[in-house]
Amino acid sequence: MQPSSLRNKRSTASAPAKVILFGEHAVVYNKLALVCAIDKRVYVTVEPLQNDTIEIFSDQYNALEKYSLKELDIFRKGDRYRYIRKAISLFFKDFDIKSGLRINIKSEIPPASGLGSSASVSVATILAMMDLFDIKIDYRKVAELAYKTELSVQGIASRTDTAIATYGGVLFINGDEFEMLTAEFPLIVAHTGKEKSTKLMVEKVRSLRERYPNIVDRIIDAIGEITKSARDKILLRDYNLGELMNINQSLLRALGVSNERIDEMIKIARKCSAEGAKITGAGGGGCIIAYTRKNIEEVYRGLSRVSNFVIRTNISNSGARIESGDE
Repeated sequence: MQPSSLRNKRSTASAPAKVILFGEHAVVYNKLALVCAIDKRVYVTVEPLQNDTIEIFSDQYNALEKYSLKELDIFRKGDRYRYIRKAISLFFKDFDIKSGLRINIKSEIPPASGLGSSASVSVATILAMMDLFDIKIDYRKVAELAYKTELSVQGIASRTDTAIATYGGVLFINGDEFEMLTAEFPLIVAHTGKEKSTKLMVEKVRSLRERYPNIVDRIIDAIGEITKSARDKILLRDYNLGELMNINQSLLRALGVSNERIDEMIKIARKCSAEGAKITGAGGGGCIIAYTRKNIEEVYRGLSRVSNFVIRTNISNSGARIESGDE
């Protein structure tokens, strides 16, 4: 499709952030996990340019960068927009399209926080381009291209983040199989102020397991059982999940992926009447989540005293979607 046929057209798509409710690290060893979308989103607006330039701007970085089509797959250290560029490259190759593009990103998700920002921006970018180029929307294709984007950039990736960003709701992971659930309950998310390193934390747990396989395997099995119990509760619309979250956090501490900063924030959340609080993601940094059916404001205020990023949020049963498109 030639850019001239798209003159004055633009499309905006969005995709939700995610948190891991239960199953961090255990999922690496093919145990169960529960991941859910939350009602914080990434918005990506795409419009054509009449040349071979790709312009990308994000409010997270307040930086405009320009690339030629030939530079889409050339990454440098500290490259801010590698996920967007790789998503564009894979999309163009898959649908045999070449076009200059202007990309504008507005995000409610801080980067490197464990909330799935890279998956969300990849999904939203691909969906917006499908709409822009009048390609029939296929969410399975969106999820597949977004997964390939993360795999290409990171070298290793799970389909989990891109699946939850595409479909929303709650995703129950059992090996290579996904079960989509729906749920409605509030969460509070608070950033520790430290960027997380999934790779470092996964390697740390693997090293511990190599030294004490019998002990660590029992911990991992227990996390899997907690996840199964949480899934059963959600199916019954029983959202009394706080106790299970606290047990899960104790097991994550035993695996060595918590730290003083995380422990302090969890202690504050519980002191402010949170029913449960735990790491979400690999640990070492990133975010914690707190759950309470009452006293939400008390927990929010308590965590706001020790974190610069605290949000009240809810499970989002809405996945990726087209926000607007115009001629």
